[in-house]
Amino acid sequence: MLGRVVILAILSTAVRVWLAHHYYGFETGDDVEIAQEAFRAALGLEYTPWGIRNLFVSNTFVAPLLALASLSGVTDPFTLATIARYPFIVFAGINILLVYFLGRTWFSEQAGFIAAALYSIHWLPLVFGSSLYPRIPGVTYLLLAALAIARQRHFTAGVLASLAFAMRYSEIVFLAPLYWSAVALPPLSNAAEPLRGTGNRRQEPPHSIFLGFGTGVMLFVGLYDWLSWGRPFASLIEFARYTLIARESSSLMKQQPPWWYLTALPQWLAPPLWPFLWRERRKALAFIVLPVIALSVIHHKELRYLQAVIPFATILAAAGVLAWWRDGRRWLVIVLLVLALPLQLARIRSIEKRTMAAVDAARTMHSANRVAVSQAWAYGGKLFLRNVEEIGIPPDVTRLREAAPLVDCVAMYRSQITPEMRAIVAEAGLATARGFERARSRPVDVFCR
Repeated sequence: MLGRVVILAILSTAVRVWLAHHYYGFETGDDVEIAQEAFRAALGLEYTPWGIRNLFVSNTFVAPLLALASLSGVTDPFTLATIARYPFIVFAGINILLVYFLGRTWFSEQAGFIAAALYSIHWLPLVFGSSLYPRIPGVTYLLLAALAIARQRHFTAGVLASLAFAMRYSEIVFLAPLYWSAVALPPLSNAAEPLRGTGNRRQEPPHSIFLGFGTGVMLFVGLYDWLSWGRPFASLIEFARYTLIARESSSLMKQQPPWWYLTALPQWLAPPLWPFLWRERRKALAFIVLPVIALSVIHHKELRYLQAVIPFATILAAAGVLAWWRDGRRWLVIVLLVLALPLQLARIRSIEKRTMAAVDAARTMHSANRVAVSQAWAYGGKLFLRNVEEIGIPPDVTRLREAAPLVDCVAMYRSQITPEMRAIVAEAGLATARGFERARSRPVDVFCR
């Protein structure tokens, strides 16, 4: 069975590689920040990272690969930006294997395989696992933490959970479910016996997960922030101030209602899988419901924030599938799975909205000394542009009027360009150089001298 899962992981990884190369635009700006920091650490890019970010992901997983690529003779920033996605693609493939191992540990080998199959075609890990999103390695560490708990290595589980926390601070919502599993779940099922590896080790008390978590946070957040920012826990404090106190968000849509994840439930968990969760409702309450409730308290919500929920949901659904099959409800299982599989993939076309058109525009402006753009992250920020000035989204007329005479090129989304804006850039001596369109990304027009 493991061999089949390995093949599944390889095929899924190949799909992600293709997605990374074909849909090379950016998602939200978070992925651009990861890349820019890695370029700064590895290649000396002139860039100041946002103080809200822990830099562990960029500097540990991405920067060394970029440095190696540069030493190998790769100098094209577009190629390097694509290479920067590879660590996350690898983590996403590893996650499929870990879903199998955890499903095998909690239930059976068959359940692990079904879970891995369901997870491998879910649009969230496919889309975000082909870009630079730190929740992908965060999922890796959470799954490893759950496996460590199954082996009664609670301190190790806490350290692993702290690594997930360092990837993205919101992953702390899984600390309570992990502790519950340490207290409530049996160590290992017979099906998972080959994974035991504990020998005659002295059992660790469940509460040692908190000691491990605290130790890891001191190292991967406290110490790392001290090395990065000059102050222990600098990024964590700024994150708490920005998100929890000021209730700010870098997104244009800063706030959604508390029930937003519930109304979006069919988008992140296929409805035909819902009945299967009832059999393992206690685990579903711990690993699905409670984390979603905790994330719902935060004012800003995104479906990508639920990436760590998805592997646990597929494992628990797989256990229900197998139980129903053994109970004789096989035709119902087949029908529900046939309906679920396309729904797992349904939103993968959202990847077509990545900013490929803006990146294409940035590549044509790469030699310009100074450019002004609307929504700079969409163009890759400083990855592809030497000196970039932000004029807002939608473009601010005053800022455009001030910038246009001083730059070599101006780039804006075509749908937001008004006759007044066209007159301003024409008056500054800029003519429409080229329009860019690709897939469903927003078309961009570039005006150059």
